Amino acid sequence: MATKEATDSTINMQGLQSRTRGNVTFVRLPRELWRLAGPCKCGHCDGTAYWDTLAIPHDPRKTTCTVHYPDLSMGGK
Repeated sequence: MATKEATDSTINMQGLQSRTRGNVTFVRLPRELWRLAGPCKCGHCDGTAYWDTLAIPHDPRKTTCTVHYPDLSMGGK
């Protein structure tokens, strides 16, 4: 069974910002759920990174995980 590859898109799921890129949907977590990830030099952070986004693969054989994706809420890619 062939799967259609998703294109980049941004949607709002009941107040949670998300973006689909390729075969992964990224969902911005509420601040209360962020966890410290260590030092960061990404240009969006104040020097401290957080696991701030849930990465959900469309392939059920792959694992959902948290990632550092601060520019999701800033409209970046």
